[in-house]
Amino acid sequence: MNKNPSYHVITLEVPVSEQDMAQGILYQNGCLGLEEENANGNNVKLRCYFDAQIPLSEFSPQVLSWLPKATITHATSIDLNAISAMIPTFEPVEILDGIFIIPPEDVPHTQTITSGQTLIIRPGMGFGTGRHETTQLVLKAMMKHGAHAKTLLDVGSGSGVLSIFGSLILHIPLVHAVEIDEHARVNAGENYILNNTSEIIQYSGIQEIEGRVYDLIVANIISSTLMYLKPKITRAMSQKSILILSGILETEKNEILEAFSEFKLVEINQQKEWLSFVFIPI
Repeated sequence: MNKNPSYHVITLEVPVSEQDMAQGILYQNGCLGLEEENANGNNVKLRCYFDAQIPLSEFSPQVLSWLPKATITHATSIDLNAISAMIPTFEPVEILDGIFIIPPEDVPHTQTITSGQTLIIRPGMGFGTGRHETTQLVLKAMMKHGAHAKTLLDVGSGSGVLSIFGSLILHIPLVHAVEIDEHARVNAGENYILNNTSEIIQYSGIQEIEGRVYDLIVANIISSTLMYLKPKITRAMSQKSILILSGILETEKNEILEAFSEFKLVEINQQKEWLSFVFIPI
């Protein structure tokens, strides 16, 4: 791991017609995470995160060489060690009835939770703190469908919220978390310690769990990554497995239904523009 870990954060504007190809190229070239923003009718903005292995002044031209039709609208570098300082307070949030995500004691906050169950999460850059609609959709589905699971696979685990929930709240004995971003794994590792769930095993790539099957599989990742990883995710399913997917926009609903048509759809849930899906084998 870098001694002074940091990210390059690049915001690109690309034609809508080039969006899927651009996302694939960005991930092939080391993109650690990607957020979509509306630009205008013909273009879309993509905010991308990369390890800052070379200076930003050298890295930005490389990005444009990969995507000749793109333009960079904003580029900056963020020191990972400074991220917590950028967040003035981190207040508890109730993710389900009586279940709260709270910050560690050393993170500024004004509210204190005195009852219910708590998960302790240290805020990090884009690693997930339970506040996003997609995370909450998965948590609700896990609570509803994961009560009898003995094994859990969390694909794109980020800060470890879903893994910790599975271990701490659902009491799943074996939890495996897959996350490609080294910094996110460090963040998650600390969160596992804070929650006394250090038995959760982290992997840096989904190929590392090849040959295993799980009772419950959750993947809260953007649809393009989900589609890319689909063969490996579904190979980890048995005839009794439950698959929960989120990170999917309402406009992507039909694409997901078609891609997973060999499975039985149990339910679809929605918060704002975000969807979650629950599938089981037919």
